[in-house]
Amino acid sequence: MFDAIVLSTWLAVQNTETPCFILGEVSSSQQQGDDLASTNCPIHIKREGQTVTMTSPKWMVQVQIPEDQATHKFVYQWGQSEAQIDDRPVQVTYRPIEER
Repeated sequence: MFDAIVLSTWLAVQNTETPCFILGEVSSSQQQGDDLASTNCPIHIKREGQTVTMTSPKWMVQVQIPEDQATHKFVYQWGQSEAQIDDRPVQVTYRPIEER
């Protein structure tokens, strides 16, 4: 819980001008494809299996997609500890990107 608060605060400070959202639709079917886009932020979005991975220069955030065959609405505000898939909150996992 404390880690989530620290991450949320730190990410909010990194982007103080305009909130960053990742929006669109996701499906468990790889054949249907996903339609995700970010607003006001340099976030790279990648899909691997049931996982959506979003990366910034300093953080990686991952969200698990439900395994049913439906297409779901997806909303995530960068820095939050939960994403929304349809009307359900879903926990995200996150970690700092290691500098090389």
